[in-house]
Parts: sequence; C-alpha cells; structure tokens
Amino acid sequence: NILHFDIQYRLSVFFFFSFVKMNYLTRQLLRSSPALQHPLKQFQRNDSLFRQLVDKVIPTIDETNHHDAFKRRHDVTFVDVRETREWVAEGICDVDNIVTVERGVLERDIGDHVTDLDTPLIVMCEGAMRSILAVENLKRLGYNNPISLCGGYAGWKRLGYPTKDYVPPPPEE
Repeated sequence: NILHFDIQYRLSVFFFFSFVKMNYLTRQLLRSSPALQHPLKQFQRNDSLFRQLVDKVIPTIDETNHHDAFKRRHDVTFVDVRETREWVAEGICDVDNIVTVERGVLERDIGDHVTDLDTPLIVMCEGAMRSILAVENLKRLGYNNPISLCGGYAGWKRLGYPTKDYVPPPPEE
C-alpha cells in the first residue's frame, strides 16, 4: 500500500510539472510565432474601411477557438458563411449540425435553417473576418448565442479537425 501510494504520488507530481512546463512552452511559442497569433493580426489586405468596421465590431462579439468548438460539436449548430464555391472547392466541417448560408444572404435566409433564437451558434468563414460581421448581425436579428470561430475554416482544416465534401441541397421544384 505504501509503495502504491508512493508511485501514485510521484506520477502525480511528474504529470503536474509536465503540464506546467508544457503550458509555459506553449505560451512562449505563441508569443514568438506570428503564424500562431490571432489571425486578424496577420490580415494584410488594404481594405481599410472594411478593416475599420471589423476592428470596431470585434470587442462587441464573442469568439471561440478550434479546440473548444470541436469539443462542443455535438451541442451547437455551426453556421458556415463562406460562399458556395468555397464549400465545393474546400469542403465543410464534419460536425453533427452545420448550416451553410452565404454571408450575402445570411440575414434573409438564416431563419429558414435556425428557428430557435436561443440555439448556440458557432459562425465561421474562411479566416474570421466575415464571421465577425455575421455574428454582429445575428445578434441584431435576435439570436442570443452566436460566436465567431477564431481562425475560421482555414484554421479548422490546418489543425486537422474533421472535414467532409459539401453536398449541395437538391434544387427546389
């Protein structure tokens, strides 16, 4: 019993300090690597008015990271606001509930797909710019729980989370 306790204690101490060291190294890596920082910090396009609008909206919305989004994949509805050509070329997230609505028609069409305003929504685009504006407008429409996926679909795919081919809905008759 004493030997068993001693082994458990040593393993606990080992894992605790391993976690602390890993956490420290991860923070150091994030600070030193621009590629791992918030994707909006790397935005290089020259769309200053668009960028000003996004910068103004960012503090008013909630964002989540890929790991937390993946953990919640059974409990939320993902809303992909990229364009049809992007879904066809790159695929979509392989999650339980996903709605594909182009950003340009989101406000008009989201009610056809998500009728409960209390549904938790994780909104994504390719990198997080369009989804930030989409979350703001979903809040204006009365949705209570929309959040933006920081890093978007590009980050989801780059980090190896599951994806699938986009299958367009059948044409309406």
